[in-house]
Amino acid sequence: MSDETREKMQRASGMIVEPMRLLFANHGPDVQGAALVELLAIYIAGHHPKVRAETLRLMLHAMRELVPIVEIEIGDPWKDERN
Repeated sequence: MSDETREKMQRASGMIVEPMRLLFANHGPDVQGAALVELLAIYIAGHHPKVRAETLRLMLHAMRELVPIVEIEIGDPWKDERN
């Protein structure tokens, strides 16, 4: 993927994610988790059954790579507990 394509994707994603952050902030982790599960199910259901497992694997991989970046962005509330 080119840098230009990646930047376009990140901008488009941000336009979706930023309003969702505000919606999620007004709810606890159980509601946030339930909403994320439902959104992920909608996304995976839109893929052909033969590629769903691979799509989910790729999404989990991408999420794991993003967690440390997001921790820097929002602060890591568990930093002291890990040290």
